[in-house]
Amino acid sequence: MPRTLHALALVTILTLVTLGLPASIFTQSTTPEPVSTTFGMFVASSPTDTYFKVDLEPGNSATLTAGISNTGTTPVDLRVFATNAYNPPNGGFAAGEEEDERTGPALWVNFEAMTVELAPGDRKTMDFTITVPEGTAPGQYTAALVARTAESLDVPGTANFRQILRSALPVTITVPGPENPGFELGSPVFSTGGEFTMVQIPLTNTGNMRLKPQGALTITTSDGTDALSANIAMRSVFIGSDTLVQVALPASMQAGDYLVSIDLTDPENNVHAGFTDVRITLPNRASLPDGAMPSPSPET
Repeated sequence: MPRTLHALALVTILTLVTLGLPASIFTQSTTPEPVSTTFGMFVASSPTDTYFKVDLEPGNSATLTAGISNTGTTPVDLRVFATNAYNPPNGGFAAGEEEDERTGPALWVNFEAMTVELAPGDRKTMDFTITVPEGTAPGQYTAALVARTAESLDVPGTANFRQILRSALPVTITVPGPENPGFELGSPVFSTGGEFTMVQIPLTNTGNMRLKPQGALTITTSDGTDALSANIAMRSVFIGSDTLVQVALPASMQAGDYLVSIDLTDPENNVHAGFTDVRITLPNRASLPDGAMPSPSPET
């Protein structure tokens, strides 16, 4: 799974992922005119859409058109490629890297990775083909197209940081047929991520429909005193995907035994999962494992 922060000796590369939004950095030059690197992908084959979508029977193909534009004031060299889509904690869309081994629906996207050079104001369109293999089961599948800076760029105002800018779009492929939505929850755990301590509950989409579970999570002490109450509104969870329901704990929660309850429903597909009063122990926070994962990109 790609990480959003890579330490390379004295240089750090920060990867920024957006969903169809311009990726950009902005600096003030020595002249009054600001200098910016800004670019974004778009659905050229259907300009009103914010992501690629197609319905295809097994064995059939469709051709779509992606576009990318340089809306900044400096030339930019970009790598453009197809890759896997995955879910970060609490659902949503995130995209893999060019070097990742493509799996599932990402293999259906016939898009040859390329380097694109764009002057300020330029745009380029690229056709690509999606072919659903024979025998593919019905369902809603998701892959990704990504444009990223070919080289890392200086982070304005810093000496030791560089960044790679990315703009990514989902490619959603619906194979018609019976709809069988469903999801399962695993056992809760406590973990840490940066400055935060979290409760995490594994969630797996076991059906063939994209889901957006919502509901409530509560944590009480053994004597029934409320320690945490949180509303849950997950972003999209792709079919076959494993993700996490992740909620930060209040700093006031002390080490000890707690009871965790959660009740989630996907209202569109009317499927439900949950559990009540699962006992879990919060140890001294310094001893917790680091279970942080990247946050999701914005989602349509």
